[in-house]
Amino acid sequence: MHVAASHPGSPVPAVATGSASGGRPRLLLHLGTHKTGTTALQFFLQQQRETLRKQGILYPMVGGDDLAHLSLQKAVGRANRQGDTHSLKTYLRQLQQLIDETAPSLVVLSSEHFFAMPQEWVKTLLHAVEPLFAAVTVVLYVRPQRELWTAIYNQKAKALKVLPSHALWGTTDYLGVNRVSNMFYADYLDCFARLIGREHVIVRPYRRSLFPEGDIVHDFCSLLGAHPPVRDSRPAEPINPSLGWKGLAFALQLAPQHFNRDSRQPVAQAMRLGFLRATRAGLSNWIGPAPNYLDAEEQRRVDHAYAVNNARLLAEYPSASTAFPRDSALPVTREQFADIAPEELTAVTAFIQEALEGCA
Repeated sequence: MHVAASHPGSPVPAVATGSASGGRPRLLLHLGTHKTGTTALQFFLQQQRETLRKQGILYPMVGGDDLAHLSLQKAVGRANRQGDTHSLKTYLRQLQQLIDETAPSLVVLSSEHFFAMPQEWVKTLLHAVEPLFAAVTVVLYVRPQRELWTAIYNQKAKALKVLPSHALWGTTDYLGVNRVSNMFYADYLDCFARLIGREHVIVRPYRRSLFPEGDIVHDFCSLLGAHPPVRDSRPAEPINPSLGWKGLAFALQLAPQHFNRDSRQPVAQAMRLGFLRATRAGLSNWIGPAPNYLDAEEQRRVDHAYAVNNARLLAEYPSASTAFPRDSALPVTREQFADIAPEELTAVTAFIQEALEGCA
């Protein structure tokens, strides 16, 4: 399937959804990345599953996956690590059954965990799914790496997986070696391009200011050629919100007590619930834009580390042309834990304790 290069801010050429070879549908494989509105997009696809099906677009529920398609990535992992293909064959058999029942022209599979997998797994993934489809296209949303490191640092801290001693960027301590490797976007996408052709790889810059209606859902709908939803399927509150500077500072203080404990997950959940309650109570900066602690020199070093790879991305994947705007340095967050008012700390700690008791 040939997909013309697309540029944010201009009409997005839709992935073809016409009649497919041999009656087989086409596949659009959404790879992520992290912190590019992926969860919000998946929530939309989940909520609008029936509306999309009537337009010939299948967002399948397979292998227990309802929101995203993590089970497929896990099955690919088992095939690579242990040579166990049973889960992968079962997944594909169930997916084929759904395709036979619904006769879509386009199937969409989405998981940010595709971006988290080793590059050597790409061949297994594509060779597994290709027999089911007339053609495969992949789409990856990207943002400048200095922004992505800031956002992921925040995201991992929210799960109490970041210690104050961890580096702000370039580390595998809290992110993992595969995600760090794949943040060299051109290298990662080349794994797909070698197998399906560069013309089947779509790179979408994650820049809300250039998206239709300002969000990834409308941008992705334009890519699908899907009609806008007849009803608003956005949740009442943001999905997977970032921690504001107070929330991040609190999480970093709390992490050393729970980092290596089995109790980390319920504590992290209670902490997030406490921050949401604080926000509803009118306390600011517990939930909000991710703070940035990379100073101007560190930001320059991040940009330099990825410069050669990003230049190749822009040269070889034209749809990435506006991915790296020549902006000034990101504003640096100066506030620290000591800057949080004691009465706020007392209130939020009480909210977290109540949430923890409710989870017990």
